[in-house]
Amino acid sequence: MRNPFFAAAALLLAVLPAVADATPPYTIAVQGEAKLAAAPDQASVEVGVVSQNAEASKALAENSAKMAKVLAAIRAFGIKDADVKTADFSIQPRYAKRVSNDYDDTEPRPIVGYAVTNKVIVTVTDLAKASKIIDTAVDAGANDLGQVFFSLKDVAKFADEARLEAVKAARCKAEVLTKAAQVELGRPVSITDNQANAYYNNRAGTNLETVIVTGKRMAAPIQPGQIEVSSSVTIVYEIK
Repeated sequence: MRNPFFAAAALLLAVLPAVADATPPYTIAVQGEAKLAAAPDQASVEVGVVSQNAEASKALAENSAKMAKVLAAIRAFGIKDADVKTADFSIQPRYAKRVSNDYDDTEPRPIVGYAVTNKVIVTVTDLAKASKIIDTAVDAGANDLGQVFFSLKDVAKFADEARLEAVKAARCKAEVLTKAAQVELGRPVSITDNQANAYYNNRAGTNLETVIVTGKRMAAPIQPGQIEVSSSVTIVYEIK
């Protein structure tokens, strides 16, 4: 008859290597960060026309005529149609103002007119053209200026450079910590990109309407500055 003691011991010895392999290693988690400054290589300018009239059809007709002149002027400036896209188009009613002593909020105000807005975004790779596009559009009849913002065409290249630096920073931090703790740094077991969905641009902070004046004027002052591309990674290393 087989001894149950020896059978149990044999089973235990067979299981022990698997248990040892499944034992999680000692680890250390560190975060690495990096920031790079890059000069933008494209600019986007928002220009448009707002028209108001008591009749919606007349407001639309007026807006369409003015916007056609603005677009023609932009094309004449050398901008391709592929670099111009509609950012906003709307027809909104304008309501009569409430009388100061009228407290009845349930009574609908009568419509006294309509406002038509048509705005486009113009993208250029020659940054010097950004302010000239503003002046060209204003001269052609644009009266609704949004913002100018600068961006990178190949932001992925700069983001990858920042990731490389972030990984190096994380490794350096891990080496310092393990040296101080008198343990040996092992291989990385996981790497997490903490900014996988980051978007980079550099918006001008001032609304362009503030630089528009009538008559003879200087070109709108626009400064592209630099775009900060950052990366943050979390790396878990084994320690021995």
